[in-house]
Amino acid sequence: MVILGLILLIVGFVAKIAILWTIGIIVLVVGLILAAVTLTLAVISHAPDPNMELADLLNKNPDAYVLSLGHFLDLTGAAMSLFRWPLIGTAVAFGFGSALNWLLRRRGSTVAANIVLALSMCLFIECAHVALGVFAPVLGSKPLATAINRQLQPSDEIICDGEYSNASSVNFYTGRQMYIFNGRINGLWFGSLFPDAPHIFLDDADLAARWPGPARLYFVTGDDKKQSMLQKLGPTFELAHSGGKTVYTNRPITSAPPSTTPATPTAN
Repeated sequence: MVILGLILLIVGFVAKIAILWTIGIIVLVVGLILAAVTLTLAVISHAPDPNMELADLLNKNPDAYVLSLGHFLDLTGAAMSLFRWPLIGTAVAFGFGSALNWLLRRRGSTVAANIVLALSMCLFIECAHVALGVFAPVLGSKPLATAINRQLQPSDEIICDGEYSNASSVNFYTGRQMYIFNGRINGLWFGSLFPDAPHIFLDDADLAARWPGPARLYFVTGDDKKQSMLQKLGPTFELAHSGGKTVYTNRPITSAPPSTTPATPTAN
């Protein structure tokens, strides 16, 4: 029985070593592959025109935005040039980190190998954070809200084009209740049909009546075609543009807004 117990103990120990060795090899192979891919993307990507922003270099896949990472499907080869340093950092994290981890484990330095993996994870998370900052103008609307706040008066109204999530941060940064144009879709659809739901959902007729009215309106949209639609309703001025989204207003602009595009009136 003692001999059998020793045999089982040795077999278990050898199996554990084999599993750890296999995991180390898998981490090494996967890390080197990811490092090669990200480093290649960083090297072959070309610097975009200085006047181009990320939104101008992306594809649009609205059907994929219901997914938590749906916007990553918008990335193109040209857009990857704006992520060059995060890509290089990711290549270092996966390439150097996985290789050093494998070497240390091979020498039996398990603690040091784990520390290397932890540091590699920290570097990758930082790179992901930097990349998210590049994506911020597309995912959020803070620059647009800042431009609106410089003009905003108590009687003014803000209108979001389409789904509320397209410009929800404008609501946050301005502290104003937004109206929603043709936005009875997805998450808000069911609740919007209740009798006590706030009357913030506008249709074509509502917008046509409000746009030439006395109140200043701010229309936040990511659809370039909406400019011509607004021009048919009345005077239309571009207040701000950022992240592929634009704010139009029906009144002349009284001061220069902090936007990526200068405020310019558009002809009727």
